Amino acid sequence: MLKSALIASTLLMAIFAQGRDCSTSKPFHVSKTQKLSGTFRDPSGAVIPGIEVHLLSGNNVVQHVRTDNLGAYDFGEVPSGT
Repeated sequence: MLKSALIASTLLMAIFAQGRDCSTSKPFHVSKTQKLSGTFRDPSGAVIPGIEVHLLSGNNVVQHVRTDNLGAYDFGEVPSGT
């Protein structure tokens, strides 16, 4: 029973990671050039690898990256702007 629950949980996480839920954060302003990076985690705290992350300026994609095996993304230095 535990093994099948673990397989189902892993499968659901894989489906979630492959999903196309395009959530957008609230707009924010960067007043000076700075590094922008982070880690994606699911509600249980597990890292989420393979998520595509887009940096937008208005509706334009400025840069996109994919989270690594540890769920981390790194846009590097981001210039000032909204």
